[in-house]
Amino acid sequence: MNGDPNDTPKKGDNESGIRQAPSGDYARERGEVLPEEKPTAPAAKIVKVGKIVIDRDLCIGAASCIAVAPGVFELDSENKAVVYNDKGADDETILLAAKSCPTQAILVFDEDGNQIFP
Repeated sequence: MNGDPNDTPKKGDNESGIRQAPSGDYARERGEVLPEEKPTAPAAKIVKVGKIVIDRDLCIGAASCIAVAPGVFELDSENKAVVYNDKGADDETILLAAKSCPTQAILVFDEDGNQIFP
């Protein structure tokens, strides 16, 4: 409504001629999913790290694992990563350190011996 007497209000216009967002009912009628109705992702399964193995043939000494988890990994005299303290970080940090390895040289196993990364 811009002052023209022939201008008729459209669905969704209020008295001042401002278009309002469709209500939830209108959106549902059109088959839209409202943000508050979107399904949420299931909670991530808590993984307990049981064992960390470094594949020395794959390790190139990039040291990204050390940057992420310095309390767990260090480089030896051959510039290869080694685990010096498997309890030096929480499980999530250890998994992030393994994922940071450019050659995927860090294998992570759960408490049951199942490989969880890579």
